[in-house]
Amino acid sequence: MTTNATADLFTAMHALQADMAISIPWTTLHHWAGSHPLAVEHYAALHAIWNDVWRASNPAALPPTVYLYHGAFQLTLIRENTANDSPAVALHDLAMTTTLAPG
Repeated sequence: MTTNATADLFTAMHALQADMAISIPWTTLHHWAGSHPLAVEHYAALHAIWNDVWRASNPAALPPTVYLYHGAFQLTLIRENTANDSPAVALHDLAMTTTLAPG
């Protein structure tokens, strides 16, 4: 694991903390890990980075669970929302609202 790549992952985890979801290209992850595919220890390292980032800003709160979606070109990470986050809205709900509105 290179220092620059690890710094990039810390930056990504800060974005996850702020935005609730991020995507990291597989090429970036494979470069960071030095392997393809990622092994259990790489996911454990990602988890540790996430915990470090979260606890640095929220020492009294447990880190929210992060869910992974393995796409063809990127790994998407989505964290559970917290009390400070806006609620999730389903796209189809917004689409129905828009199509039903008088206009």
